[in-house]
Amino acid sequence: MTSPITGTTGRGRGYTHPSNAGVDGCPRHRRSWPPPLPSPSAEVAPCRPRDTCSSPGADDPISSSVDHRYRDLGLFGVCLVVGGLALGSVPRIPGLALVDVGFAALGRLAGEGVRAAIGNPLPPAVAGLLVPVAIPLVLAVRFLGRTRERYAGALCLAWAATVLTALAVTVREAAEPGPAGSGTASDWAVVLGPPGLRLLDRAGDVAGLLRFGAGVLVAAAAVICIAPLVVDVVRAAGRPEQPAAVWNGPNGRRV
Repeated sequence: MTSPITGTTGRGRGYTHPSNAGVDGCPRHRRSWPPPLPSPSAEVAPCRPRDTCSSPGADDPISSSVDHRYRDLGLFGVCLVVGGLALGSVPRIPGLALVDVGFAALGRLAGEGVRAAIGNPLPPAVAGLLVPVAIPLVLAVRFLGRTRERYAGALCLAWAATVLTALAVTVREAAEPGPAGSGTASDWAVVLGPPGLRLLDRAGDVAGLLRFGAGVLVAAAAVICIAPLVVDVVRAAGRPEQPAAVWNGPNGRRV
């Protein structure tokens, strides 16, 4: 009886059924083995490592914990330097000073529209004082909402601290006898003078409050930068040590 698979009748291993024979008399196979290789032009999905805790995905490259620690230490140092400049005798960083002046001018320009509507000189002065502080604080809140951007938020907090210390200097200048200077000192003279709160005699207390707020912002920026490093160190210290492997495998391998 002829086998439906091999086409043989059992008469011998060399016998081939005529219907299964090729042109040259060799057995005809319906599928080739091994299968053909894919065409080079075919689109092949990119290879990626096996998914583990250290391989988050194709769009999120694997990073080393050592790199994270160096970055945390570097940004912590930057925050300390900016905080030292903010709380020291030079309250403004030269590059940011121009930016703060520009934001104060924009605030006064927006306040002039309100002044024209209500006829009060306070809105331009208040806007000139608040806008340079509000912008870095808003940016800090926006960056701190994402884990990977928290360092930018910390730097924005340090930036806001420099603005507060600069305002503390100008409020003392506004309280000095004689006409107030232009810019922020003039704004303080309007806000704390007769048109506003009439608190020019408390300018020292206002300056101390501003410097205290600047210190809080610098401390918060430093904590945000150093906290991930401290957490990593605590986790590494609390992790039990792995026992040394021994040669007890079936082929003398380390298991």
